[in-house]
Amino acid sequence: MDQIIINVELTRDDWLAYQRAAQQHVNQQARHSSLVVTLSWLMVTIATLALLDWFDVEYSVASFLSGYFVMLGVMLLARRRTLKHYAPRDDGAFLGSSAYTLNEHGINIQRTGMSTHCSWRDVVAVTQDDRCVYFWIDTNAAFLLPTRHLPTDLPWPMLLTQLEQWRAANVSPAHMPQVAVTHAATPESTQPSSQQQHWLKTLAKLFLLRPVPADTVPANTAPIIWLALASLLLTISFDRLNAGAQSEFYANNIPVIGLYALVALTIAWLWSRESQPNLSFGKVLFVVAGGMTLLMVLLQAFRSVTGYPWALAGYLAIGLYFLAYGANALHRLSEAHQPRAMLTTVAIALLFSVASADNYWTAQLWYPPEDESADAEYGPTLNDSEVLLFEQQQRIDHALGDIAPAIGSTPSTYFLGFAGVAEQKVFAEEIRLAAQVVDDRYDTNKRSLRLVNDRRDLHSQPLATVTNLRYALQGLAKKMNVDQDVLFLALSSHGDDEPSLQVSNGFLSLQQVTGDNLAQALHDSGIKWRVIIISACHAGSFIEPLKDPHTIVITAAAADKTSFGCDDERDLTYFGEAFYRDALPAAANLEDAFAQAKAAIAAREQREKIKASDPQAYFGAEISRKLRQRLNVL
Repeated sequence: MDQIIINVELTRDDWLAYQRAAQQHVNQQARHSSLVVTLSWLMVTIATLALLDWFDVEYSVASFLSGYFVMLGVMLLARRRTLKHYAPRDDGAFLGSSAYTLNEHGINIQRTGMSTHCSWRDVVAVTQDDRCVYFWIDTNAAFLLPTRHLPTDLPWPMLLTQLEQWRAANVSPAHMPQVAVTHAATPESTQPSSQQQHWLKTLAKLFLLRPVPADTVPANTAPIIWLALASLLLTISFDRLNAGAQSEFYANNIPVIGLYALVALTIAWLWSRESQPNLSFGKVLFVVAGGMTLLMVLLQAFRSVTGYPWALAGYLAIGLYFLAYGANALHRLSEAHQPRAMLTTVAIALLFSVASADNYWTAQLWYPPEDESADAEYGPTLNDSEVLLFEQQQRIDHALGDIAPAIGSTPSTYFLGFAGVAEQKVFAEEIRLAAQVVDDRYDTNKRSLRLVNDRRDLHSQPLATVTNLRYALQGLAKKMNVDQDVLFLALSSHGDDEPSLQVSNGFLSLQQVTGDNLAQALHDSGIKWRVIIISACHAGSFIEPLKDPHTIVITAAAADKTSFGCDDERDLTYFGEAFYRDALPAAANLEDAFAQAKAAIAAREQREKIKASDPQAYFGAEISRKLRQRLNVL
């Protein structure tokens, strides 16, 4: 064969195919750099989140993701606008009719007003995808020949053989570029082949992580639609089954299903674009749709597994399986590993998981009917909230009526306990023990009052609220000789370093105890001599707003540390056991009790290999002198 003459008509779709091929060709030349860019992008994202947390900047994950994706959207729109202006003109040098003549000397391209010749020595690579053959003369410059214009009697394999012969005659073997064929559909593979099989068999092999020929993965919409419908129906069916026959439909979560679909489309698009070579979006979307169907089944099945650590292990196993599923599918479609595409997918999955947890996004559409008896297990319901709050002052007045007033000149000790969180009984139990130990040691009989949030008991004692705490302090002050009697105030709850103590009880909307409102309540009560013991994480942050010469402040942890043992299965926290149960009953004084408890907690934390809570204490000079003078009191 002396020469091959082919008349072509280049269109805008050919131009777009050429742009994709050029990007792919550049990426293959700099694959390592591409991976570095992706890792750098992930590290910048992680560093940004870490800095926001480090500097305690208020933000929500939803707002962060919104801004993040808006930024990406603006960048993509700007890129599309640039490419639109970069596109060739209809009467320019690219679009329109051309005549290609290929012979042993090279490629001749003839079009109106222009003639171009390229020898085989100048061709550095030849690639082909499902649309064109590209003769690369530079990193991102090529002559392209649409495969649709190949003569019917000249199929691609025959043309490839002829090209290799001509190039071999003009270029030495050491310098002759190789022909690379991408894994998009070629002219032959667009026809049914012996390897093609039903898409269900292909999907089953993908689920089993088995090898799958790329041409057996469908790219048409029918299987994708069937898989999407199957995923939706399975989700709704399992959801209704888990919720029970009397379940109620909750339409507000329907948009979340659309959000999941959007995430799936995003992952499919990224897989097709970030893979090298680029993959057919239809094929990748089929893989993602199949994976989503199986994922919905597994997640719904694991909803019934609630016991730790089995549920956690199950979800981790599901996550690892789908990483393997995606990596295997991309490998089979491209015949190459795709770490860049998988890293990008992991980042999106993690961000979406955090956003879902932060914003309570759930695709659950069916919920069991509300069981008020079950609600009562976790505290007051909406129906009895108003009654409970209205009767609190009466409860405290009744409890104060049993408090013995101060008599004579001998200082007395009064106790006020505060258990902040109803959902975990450990706080109520700790305050109960604290009242008992202080009574045994300092004789607070008939001079003790407890404010308790406990899901097991809503009625026997006043609730622990900031309003009740203020009211109780003022009531006790009327019973005390505020110039000589000592108040023993014990608080037990969850805490943070603002400082703040958590206050919660079922559906009640309650104010939190802070360093400022606690200090103000004590000041307004007029009680001068105070021993304040706070069992909570970060409790040391309360020392600064509470300390004065007439006050002792003992805390379970430093301001920047957490304490341990705040578990509903326990009766006492680590601090409660060490201080109230073990040290205080027999210690010489409060300083000795604190020193013993701190040493015992440090030894226990070291044995259990957990981060030290580092209990802190402040002993005011005046109250310390008072206590040394009156050892029989404290």
